[in-house]
Formats: sequence, structure tokens, C-alpha cells
Amino acid sequence: MKNVFLFSLFLVITVSLYSKNVIASDCLRNSFGSLRMTIRRGEKPTPPRNRVTTPVDPAVRCANQPSAERCEQLRKKALSSGCINTEELVSLVKFGAYPVCDYDDNPPTMSTWCPCGCFDSSVNVLTANNNGFSWKPAGQIVIDWKSTKLASLRTDSFLNDFSFNGNKISLVTTGVEKIDLFNIETENGKGLKLTGEHPVLLSNGIMVSAKNLKVGDNLVGIDGDKKAILAIDRSGAGSTVVNFAIEENDGDKSAHIIAAEGVLVGDLVWQGSLQEEEKALLVRQ
Repeated sequence: MKNVFLFSLFLVITVSLYSKNVIASDCLRNSFGSLRMTIRRGEKPTPPRNRVTTPVDPAVRCANQPSAERCEQLRKKALSSGCINTEELVSLVKFGAYPVCDYDDNPPTMSTWCPCGCFDSSVNVLTANNNGFSWKPAGQIVIDWKSTKLASLRTDSFLNDFSFNGNKISLVTTGVEKIDLFNIETENGKGLKLTGEHPVLLSNGIMVSAKNLKVGDNLVGIDGDKKAILAIDRSGAGSTVVNFAIEENDGDKSAHIIAAEGVLVGDLVWQGSLQEEEKALLVRQ
């Protein structure tokens, strides 16, 4: 009887311990399962690669031109929502562009990216035709851009010896600028109206954003002479602004220098990469 009792007691203890272990294992599995679910639900999926590889999306013609401040807001919102990843944010800042996100998707998706900053539509830009060169308002070029060629620097140009080619326009952007433009008066007697992000060539061969110009700086005239800045003021909020990119030319950025109101400035491609190369020498001296 004693042996039977001890065996029964051993059996009860064994079953009890087994049951507790099974319950403990199930609880452990449930806890880890809940933890995994919590992590998965809390994660914000982000794009796995950098899609922003050029200053502008070559497949899309952008219509809106937000201010630099608005561009920064759009980039931050896109990153926090998972529309873009950190590598794409770096590229967008480098190119001076903003993402266009579809926030109806879950998670949001980026449909394209567009540049910030450009010319006032009244600014005269140098164009090329069979009879030579002529000036046209930027707003008119937007209308006729498919049949218009812009005058741009030849790739073999030097700062003290340059000439122009006629190049086709590959991209046009237009929109309303909500903040005041930079109105730059030079000694050639003309006024240049630009957004703060637009690139302008200094006489030392360095390209800078219009917002960084100051009175006394020398720009480059289309005749090769220095054109000093006499005055800078701010006005024109609500103006229609436009910008252009000429067709690529072997990746040489000097080919993306065009002329506006008698001085040399950068096109949309130069504007896109200016934040990365703002202090780089552009034209050989």
C-alpha cells in the first residue's frame, strides 16, 4: 500500500508540474507573440531605397512652386509619415526639392518630387533662334517652351571668354510664390526678380543663391563685363514664377548657365544641385 501511495503521489506531482510548465510556456509564447504584434503595428514602413536620384523627376512636369520654407515643411511631413526615408530626405535637401506624397495611401507614397524657387514671369530670358538671340519674358516661354530654345553657355567657355549655344528646354515649372521675391538692381540698368533659391553667377565664377547676394557683389553680364549690384529689396508675394531646365549636355553644369535680364544665372538643374555645391567653382578661370 505504501508503494502504491508513493507512486500515486509522484504521478500527481509530475502531472501538476507538467501542467504548470505547459501553462507557463503558453503564457510565454503569448507574451512574445503580443510583443511581436506590438512592434509590427508600431513600425512605420519606409521605402527601401533612394528614389530621388536627380534634381527633378524626369517623368513629371511640376506645376507648383512652394517657397523654401514650405518645401522644408513638406519634407519633414513626408519623412515623419513614412512617405520618404532619411536617404531620400538628404537627396531632396541637396537638390533643393520637395516630395509630392499621396496621403490617402497607407502608408503614404511618393508620386514625384519637384524643385523649389524660380524667376518672376516678367523677367526677360535670352532665347536662341535661326536669326540669332533675342529676349523673351519667362511667362511667354512657358507657353511656347516646346518650340523655344534657350541660350546657354558653351561647355568650352571660360569666365573671361564665353559664348552661347541654343538648347532645347526639357522641363518647365510654374506656380505662385507666396513670399516676397528678391528684386536685384544692377548697374546695367535692369532689375532681376528671383526667388531666394535661384542660382546667380558671381564674377569670381562661384554660383550662389539669390538670397545670399548683397549690394556690391559683381555679377557676370552677357558681354563678359562685371555688373555690380546697386540695390536689393523684397516684394512681389503672390507673383507667378517659372523656371526651366535645358537638355542635359554630358553632365557639364556650365552648359546649364543661361541669361536673364542681361546677367548669367543657373537653370533648374543648377538650382537643384546648388545646395550641395554652392561654394564650388563653376566656370574655369
